Amino acid sequence: MKLFSTGKWYLAALLNVIFPSVCPVCKKRIFSVQEALCRECFTNINLTLAPFCRYCGKSKGFHDRRCDFCRPEQYSFDRALSVCNYTGTLRKCLHMLKYKRKVRLATELGSLMTRFIQAHLNIREMDIITAVPLHKKRRLERGFNQAEFFARKTSEFSTTPFDFKSLIRVKNTRSQFELTKVERFENMREAFGCKHSQVFTGKSVLLIDDIFTTGATANACAEALKQAGASKVTVVTMAR
Repeated sequence: MKLFSTGKWYLAALLNVIFPSVCPVCKKRIFSVQEALCRECFTNINLTLAPFCRYCGKSKGFHDRRCDFCRPEQYSFDRALSVCNYTGTLRKCLHMLKYKRKVRLATELGSLMTRFIQAHLNIREMDIITAVPLHKKRRLERGFNQAEFFARKTSEFSTTPFDFKSLIRVKNTRSQFELTKVERFENMREAFGCKHSQVFTGKSVLLIDDIFTTGATANACAEALKQAGASKVTVVTMAR
């Protein structure tokens, strides 16, 4: 098995010499077969910095109380954190992953997420990992779910089991892009359900998604998970 893996690495390295990879953001050549971004673009990703709001994860100058953003809300999740700020290089990467199928980016971003989780959460406290699902129609159109990529990578890193079948989207909702905050929450109302409730009963669930904006999507998923019996739902998104 080790010999096979080594052979695959050398083959990838040879192909990279013949057909060199380029950074999808700046178009510079990438010399490492293991990287999807050049080092300069990767270092330009803006990580969210502690201290965070203890509830919604917004970067603030305090740990012990909720921030102005989430104080008026009654979210169904117990805590949320976001790895990066949704700006610059990271914004371009998520757009290319989502709409241009630059799937290699998912591995590098997923590794970034796992390191963030390792630094800010105790993954051993999580019983199961799941991802915000796409509606089956949209999944067929796109061909993949970027949140699922990130969740799988996190599961590999932590050995915490990943379930991608039990949390489902039961409504093919409108795009959230141009909706107001109130409209986003209404759009997501009862959009998710659990078809195997016993999977989550009494469990501490780590819910993965790509972007946190108002928290409407994460909240609707957490609501479905709590109704299925989850004891705790922690949300981690790639960006905010």
